This record gives sequence, C-alpha cells and structure tokens, in this order.
Amino acid sequence: MKKFSILNIAVILIYVVIASCSSQAKFASGSKKSYDSKSSQVFNFTSSLIVNGNLKISDGGRYTSFDIIQSEKQPSQVIKQQLTRRTLNEVYEQGHAARTSSEEFKLSEAGMLDFLVVIDDSKSMDDEQKLIAPGLASLIADFKDTNWQIAVISMSDPCVKAANLIKKSDVNAAAKFAAAVQKPFDPLATEQGFPMAMQALKGQCNGALRPWIRPGSSVGVLFLSDEDNCGSNPREQDRCINLPGKNAAEIVNYLHSIRTAEEARIYAITDSDGTCPDAGGRGYMYAEAAQLMGGSSASICHDFTTANGYGAYLSSVSTSVSRILKKQFVLTSRPDMTQFDAVVDGKPLAQSSILGIDGRVVKIDPLLVKDGLKISFIYTHDAIPMLNEVPAQPAPNLSTLVVTVNGAALVQNVDFRYDPIKRVIAFSPQPPEDSKVVVKYIEAKALNTHFATNFTGVRPDTIKVTVNGIPASQQDYSYEATGINFITAPTDGAIIATSWKTNEHKILSYPASSTDPRHPTAWTVKDQKSGTDVAADWKNPTIHFEPENVVENRIVTVTLDFGSKSNVRTVDLPDDRIDDDVKVTADGKSNVCEVKPAPVALDMNDAEGKALLAETTPATADKPADKEADKAADKANNSDWKARYKGKDLSFQCVAGNDFTELSIDYKHEVQRVNKFVVPLPQAVDPNDKDLGWKVFLNGKPTTEFKRSGLEIELEDSLLPPQTKVDVEVITYN
Repeated sequence: MKKFSILNIAVILIYVVIASCSSQAKFASGSKKSYDSKSSQVFNFTSSLIVNGNLKISDGGRYTSFDIIQSEKQPSQVIKQQLTRRTLNEVYEQGHAARTSSEEFKLSEAGMLDFLVVIDDSKSMDDEQKLIAPGLASLIADFKDTNWQIAVISMSDPCVKAANLIKKSDVNAAAKFAAAVQKPFDPLATEQGFPMAMQALKGQCNGALRPWIRPGSSVGVLFLSDEDNCGSNPREQDRCINLPGKNAAEIVNYLHSIRTAEEARIYAITDSDGTCPDAGGRGYMYAEAAQLMGGSSASICHDFTTANGYGAYLSSVSTSVSRILKKQFVLTSRPDMTQFDAVVDGKPLAQSSILGIDGRVVKIDPLLVKDGLKISFIYTHDAIPMLNEVPAQPAPNLSTLVVTVNGAALVQNVDFRYDPIKRVIAFSPQPPEDSKVVVKYIEAKALNTHFATNFTGVRPDTIKVTVNGIPASQQDYSYEATGINFITAPTDGAIIATSWKTNEHKILSYPASSTDPRHPTAWTVKDQKSGTDVAADWKNPTIHFEPENVVENRIVTVTLDFGSKSNVRTVDLPDDRIDDDVKVTADGKSNVCEVKPAPVALDMNDAEGKALLAETTPATADKPADKEADKAADKANNSDWKARYKGKDLSFQCVAGNDFTELSIDYKHEVQRVNKFVVPLPQAVDPNDKDLGWKVFLNGKPTTEFKRSGLEIELEDSLLPPQTKVDVEVITYN
C-alpha cells in the first residue's frame, strides 16, 4: 500500500472544513501538527453555528375572537323490510261426465312394420343392386298406408343410420331407397348375411347401440346375394364359425325370441335352386331360413332382363308381409270401457275380434278381420270427477279470500265456506261442468309490528322513522331499548328506515388555532345568540366540549384575551432559542420589558381565574447589574449543555404606564447542526491505509466515541453542545 508523509499532505491538502453543515474553509499549507509529535494533519470543523434571531410583534389590540359552528355526525340508520305474505292464485277446471266419441279408420292403415333389407356388397353384385334399386314402390304396394320403415344394410356393415333408414314420412323415400341399396363394393366381403342381420336387428353398430326396431311392430327381413350365407366356399364359411348367425337356425331362433311366428318373416333373392349361371353359389341357408319363417325365395336371375327388375317378386313380398301386420289403431282419447263398440263397413265386430286395448291403442285379430275397407270405434272416455271442494293450503286470510266461477264472484259463507280443519274450500252448490274455478287469497300470517334496533343511549328527539320513504307520525309507533313498535303493522314488503343519534354522534373537538405569536392570558366561550357562557376546554389549536355542551348548528364565539401590556405575557419565537441572552424593546426603547417565567392561561369564565386575574399587579424591572450576574452564574454552573435549549416560548412583562405598538425581541438560536464530518483527503490517499491513524478532539479534548466510514467521521449527537469545535487529526506513521 502506498504511504505518504507530512510533506506530501502539506503539499497536496490546502483546504480545511470549518463545519457548518457541509461548508469548508481553506487550511494553511504550512500548519504544523496540533496534538501529536508524529507527522500529522489536522482538519477543523464545528458542529453548529449560534446566530442572532429577531421577532417583531404588532402589540396593538388586546382581544381577538373567532366563531365555531357545533355539529354532529350523520345519524345511525337501520333499514328493515316487512315480510311479504304469499299470494295464492289457484285455477281449477270443474269435471264433467264421460264423453262419447266415434272414430273411423281405413283397415289398410293398421299395423306397424320394421323391414330390414340386407345387400351383398361383394364385387359381383353390381347388376343385382341396380335391379333392386327401383323396387321400393313394389315392395310397399300392399302396406304403404301402414306405419312402416325400411332399413338397408350391407353384408359387411350392420349399422342403421339416418341415411339408410327409409320411413313412410320421407318425401324422397324412393330415391333414398335406391341410394341405400347400391352399396360400395368391399373387396374383402364374405357375404355375412345372417350375422350382419342379427346385429342390425339388435341395434348394434361397431360397438355402439342404435336401436331402431319398435316395440309391438311386425318384422320382415329380405336378403339379396349371389352366394350363400358366409360364402359358398367351405373355407369362407370358416370365417363365421364363431359368429352368431352362422346358420339358418340361429337367425330363426333369434327372430322367434323377439316376435311370434305370425309377426316375423324372412325373404331371399338368391340362387335357391342352382339354376342361375351368374351366381357364385347356391343360397341354401337363405332358402332354408325363408322356409322356416313362412317366407319365400326367388331366383337372383328371375327378372334379370325385365324392365321391372325384381318388381314382381317384391310385390309378392309386399302381399305376404301385409298379412302378418297386426291390426292396431290409435284412438284420440283413452276409452274408459263404459261403452266400447267396433263396426267394420257398418257391421258390428264381435268382441272376440278385439285382442286388447292398451291405453289409446286398439288391437284386432288380423285372422278374424281380413276383409273390409273401414272400421269405426264408438266409445266413452275422459270422465272427470266433479269438484265439491278444493284445497286451501296454506290457510287463507279470510278477509282476502276471493272465489270466482267462470269469472263470477261467489259469496263467502253463502256459495262457499272455508273449513279450517280440512283446510278446504267447500262449495254449495257444486260448480257446473267444465266451469273454471279461481281461488285467490293471501296466506294467513301475522305481519310484524316490532322491528329490532339497538337504541342504547338514544336521544329520543333524534329518532326518525319512515315507511316506504314516507315519514311516520310519532302517534304511529313507540320505541323501547330493543326497537320500534308499530301500532298498525306496515303493509307487506314495506321498507322501514329508522335513524337516530346518541351523544357519540356529537362532534366534541374543533380546530380553534390562534396565529398570533402572543399567548392569551385568558379566554371565554359564549353562545353567539344568547350570550350565555358555554363550558369548554381550549388548548391551542383545539377546543373541546363535553357532550352536554354541544348543540347541533349552534354558533359559539371564542374570545382570547392577550392581557394588559403590564401583565406577564408569552409569545412563540420562530426558533428554539439558545441560552437566556434575550433583549426585548418596545418601540425601540430598552428597559421597558423584561423576560419573566411563563404565566398560566386562565378561563375568564372560571371564578378562580377571575380572582387571580384581578390580583395581577404591574411589574417592576430588575436591577440590570443583578440580572447580568445571575445569567453569568447560570452559564458557568450549567453542567448539562442541553439546558441551554430554552424552547420557543418566551414570557415577559412590561412596565406599567408605557404605551407602544411594536415589540422587538432579539435572541440567539442554533443553525446548521451536523454530527457527520467528511475529511477532504486527496483522492489518491486510501483512508483505510493501515499506516494512517485517526484522532478526534471536541473543544480540544480527545474522544474515542466516534465512528469512521472511509473519509466520514460520525459522532453521537449527545456529545455535541451548540457550536462545538471538532478537530480531526490524520496521522502518518513512517
């Protein structure tokens, strides 16, 4: 580390700081070391400066006054709501005797058919698909008026979707059927006719469930294939060995499990007898299944060259299917069976021909009713019990109960009465058939008259109550510690607002500052209107009242008396003064006013204050020689330097008989007080060099109670009396 000597310092350092905050003064380059025999440099500072201060006061008027408006906080408020009783408005339809209806149907409209067409989608089926495409009209010829739907699937996909489900209601049914039967060819197809048909009938679709077979319907299935079920090659049939529907028996058994023998049929267009040269093999299993289910088979080559394609065979299928359709008709109303007759083309139908009536659905035996065009049903229905009474729950407020029949009001206790035990409204006489009965009332529930509020400490004259925003008269309610009690309960849903005040709402303290540097010797507070005294406690800059002395919007006048010029008075200096070195002149004259101990401000309304004020006598001046001697002794004997700070208050008394308008007060006060000092070493010098030493002297006396951080010396503020001389010695050890 670089070292430096006293010569270096003497050449480089030419400034010394005389501390007055951050002010500096030049330091003579030839200064010798001050406190140590070793090479050193001393830097001088002061902790503060004591300077002269002056305050000029206009000492004219004795009194000053200002007004205060007493006020209160906003009142406390509680908002409550009256309960709202339920309003009942019940409407009843009076019953009536049974009605008689006659409904006519076409016999051909009876029945519900779900028909499945299964199409071989192997590559050899192009011509056959085109031949069946225009066949919808032939297929539905004999059951077109019934409730039918036809699903079309392939032998490799069992899914029944909207696009391949043709319904009677479809406006484009023929085109939809033609598109559905012309399936895209599957090069891997193995003609799984029965397995796909069984899955489709169950509503299965590649793991999903899409049921379409309707309860109670007749079921027909038509297969179109140029090979047998699961293929004509024995090796192909091995692919179906583990599938439901691998043979005719399995599909027949399944159909018998969901429909009776008279409700299901199977049909097939295939090479049933081996005479079709274009077929890939005989359809043995398809023909067997059709025979077992009472259906039929046709050659896939039969109508190959005709314009109508397979139309002739499809027409025969239509006729066959129409014979298994259950004859059932849906009535408009549900028969009550008091009377039920059926007529076919004007001739009564034997009751034995009616298989059953389920709700509004009538089923007749298709074997017994084969001929005829129209069937009619005459039956009774919809008898509704007549009302003698209607329920009234909750119980009604009888004064609000209104009953009308077809809009005409009934008279209570004449046309009806309320039975409180049964909680019903009983009629006498019974309202006429099909009449409309309306019952209106408000539930029997007592309205609230008490609305809870905590009125602890309430001032009764401050209570205000409104109902739906309208002030309530004091004759309408009373109050107690727990709340408001209404003589008559407010109406349903009414908003009750209650406001009030206690003594805590009174504002007790107010700004009441005097900007006059003089301290008042006495003060009064009076009611501006009546002139009467008001008890208060004034301590500049605030005045405080007890609750009983606060009246909202009252104006009180505070008058401050700064006393006679011959009384002991006090003023506020702008700064804390140092020592008692004070001079007071009156209009430039000395020896008129002298510093005195502070007096006590008196409330002129107080009896003791008035008595003390009356006893006040003019002051006489002390002898100057005695005063100077006392001040010197005090300063010499004062070991506690903090006692030199005298504060801003200064009390004095002037000799009676002197009239003046301005006081001038000269005093001493401290400025630029600091406790940190920066030593201005050259920039090249490291203050933390181990060959440097630091010493601090206060008014010439060494002290170790300091902190150093780099070039900064910090002292405790309590070590620094006013205008302390601080010397910092930086020592170089060679």
